[in-house]
Amino acid sequence: VQQRVQSSFDALWETGLLRQSRWTTTIEADYDRSGTPRFYGFGNNSPRLNQTNYTKQQLFVRAEFGYNITHSWQVAYTFEARKVNVSAGTLRGVPSITQRFVNLLGIGTTHELLNRFSVIYDTRNNIVIPTSGMDVVVYGGVASRNASIDDSLFTEAGADGRFYWSPTRTLTVATHFDIRYEPTAHHVPFWGLSSLGGDASMIGGAQPLRGYGTGRFYDRNAFVANIELRQTVLSLNTLSTHILVQVTPFFDTGRVFHNGTTSPFSHLHNVFGVGFRGIAPPSVVGYVDIGDGSEGIAVFTGINYPF
Repeated sequence: VQQRVQSSFDALWETGLLRQSRWTTTIEADYDRSGTPRFYGFGNNSPRLNQTNYTKQQLFVRAEFGYNITHSWQVAYTFEARKVNVSAGTLRGVPSITQRFVNLLGIGTTHELLNRFSVIYDTRNNIVIPTSGMDVVVYGGVASRNASIDDSLFTEAGADGRFYWSPTRTLTVATHFDIRYEPTAHHVPFWGLSSLGGDASMIGGAQPLRGYGTGRFYDRNAFVANIELRQTVLSLNTLSTHILVQVTPFFDTGRVFHNGTTSPFSHLHNVFGVGFRGIAPPSVVGYVDIGDGSEGIAVFTGINYPF
């Protein structure tokens, strides 16, 4: 809980992540209230001058059940229930979303129930700090406002791929792509659309474009590709912990688009940048990423690799 607006709670239970048994299960409950999100309008060319701020309060639960056919192949079912309230912004000097986008779908309280099925192929040598292998997910789903599928918000279909290769002992080349379509959409709240911006990659959700803030571009469909050169420059032992320091030049590119017939590879937003990573094997990664896009410099920091 922070001083004025921000508050959050997250509970997560996972088992079977190494796929040494038949089932992999994840159950998560999350509450979050944030006063910093921005919205600029829809489309790949939404102008920066349209920047608005809003307060987002979200409560969701997610359950994912994966059946491990082999150590590499998995089929999974995901259920998400989400309640989102979007209200006036609180940042001084930034117009509120309730002033500039008065009739925007998603302002106020809206609900989403999502059912998703996925096929996953995963050969990574480590699920937290991978240096070789791949993780490819192909999925489809349907979201509704309530338990009735007839009250559909949208259908989704997409693919996400992450690939890792280490040509030397100290260098890992990490690449990522994600493409997501919403073939049908009925009065979808803006936060339920595909989006680009920020430093996080979520299956069926926001994708990283590290020269822009989170949620910079919204539309029905989105494509993104990323590459990082994770070069270890320092290895040391301190306080009984082995620490690795990486310098990571990266390149991100992507776009959003409304029509399914639009080429996802044209009119891309490009970002060049460099990241700095502190790693405590086998399970802790902290990072700072600095990206330069067409709207200037953006800086991100967090835990775990962006992808």
